[in-house]
Amino acid sequence: MNTKTREYYFDNAKFMLIFLVVLGHSIRPFVESNEWINSLYVGIYFFHMPAFILVSGYFSKNFRKAGHYKKLIIKLLLPYLVFETIYSLFISAVFHEKSESIFITPYWIMWFLVSLFCWHVLLFIFTKLPFPFILSVIIAVLAGYVDELGKDFSLLRTFTFFPFFFAGYLLQKHHFDYLKNKVIRFASGVFFISLFSYTYFSNNESLRWLWASRSYSYYGYKGFEAAEYRIIYLFVMFLACAAFFSLVTHKKTYFSKLGAYTLYTYLLHGFWIRFLLDKEHFIKDIETIWDFGLLLIFVITICLVTTMPIIRKATSFIVEPYGFLSKLKHNYMHFRFHIIKAKHR
Repeated sequence: MNTKTREYYFDNAKFMLIFLVVLGHSIRPFVESNEWINSLYVGIYFFHMPAFILVSGYFSKNFRKAGHYKKLIIKLLLPYLVFETIYSLFISAVFHEKSESIFITPYWIMWFLVSLFCWHVLLFIFTKLPFPFILSVIIAVLAGYVDELGKDFSLLRTFTFFPFFFAGYLLQKHHFDYLKNKVIRFASGVFFISLFSYTYFSNNESLRWLWASRSYSYYGYKGFEAAEYRIIYLFVMFLACAAFFSLVTHKKTYFSKLGAYTLYTYLLHGFWIRFLLDKEHFIKDIETIWDFGLLLIFVITICLVTTMPIIRKATSFIVEPYGFLSKLKHNYMHFRFHIIKAKHR
């Protein structure tokens, strides 16, 4: 698999995943009133964020490069502070809600930026330890026993999902090539049919394990039973990730180029979701296939609009401040060069 094809593959994967992120958030208001929507919602949560995290880990192999963590502060923590503030003002003005503890407890979707920064820090530590992946799984299991860990700074999610990030770091391109096997792809299709059948027919409590935002004791789990559940769910989530990646096309598609701009969709889609759906300005309920079709159009529109060049240009200084500042620096140096050159004529 050459570099160009590989880029299409991961861009395709990232766009498909961000579509599922937006879809999952869009159908959240309707899960309690519709069984198959609830089934779809739970099924998506088995793999969409774990797979996103795994891809992030895959592209973190240069973490030892000089200035890497300084760059991450600008790329991740600065947008976190900015968008945490904007979302806090937004929900206060539109919904008259108070954020729990701004900056300390990440608002809704903002946990990912905090955890992503922490995963890079943990990567630096864990790569120096023996059996690092096994250790990451052990810590993911044990973290749920600590009641003090929770939504603050997204610590519980950071430890729980770290095995996916570390797995991504360990994986090489030939591992993804292997998933192109027709037998594996067929098995992946069977797996997803089984998974969504389970989420539909079972009286399950999967979301509490998939969200990973509360300790075991919060849901009444104690002893080895809690660890057993966590291990089982981690295993199934890894299987779901593998199944997803096996079904991603390696070919260039009409949405391949959009996969490079998923951060824009991730950070901006929350405003659309909350205003149009939570305020019931768009869809009040999903009762027919036409309602769901309308919702899909809504989700696709969000994914397309938030990645439009005009939107990226207007928001790049807060979504991608590192690139924006680098471009400013480049333009300044270019301007300065011509000024100095003109003076010496």
